[in-house]
Amino acid sequence: KKPELMVSENYRFIQFIDLLFENGSVEEKNLAFDLYHNYLVLPEIKQFVTEEIKLNFNEQQGLLDKDNKCYILLSSD
Repeated sequence: KKPELMVSENYRFIQFIDLLFENGSVEEKNLAFDLYHNYLVLPEIKQFVTEEIKLNFNEQQGLLDKDNKCYILLSSD
């Protein structure tokens, strides 16, 4: 069973994933994807990501916000 996270924990969690994805090895990037998709099913995570992080696709299939900070690729649904 997945733990319930508070908003501040959501923010740290997204930052953690972002660091893995931006600076990690291939294995760490894969871990970041897995973590992201596992936790995205939690309503509070999904809401936080979609409302607080404004993203645009880039040519590398990653996602960038207005400050060119890389975030995890969202699923297509």
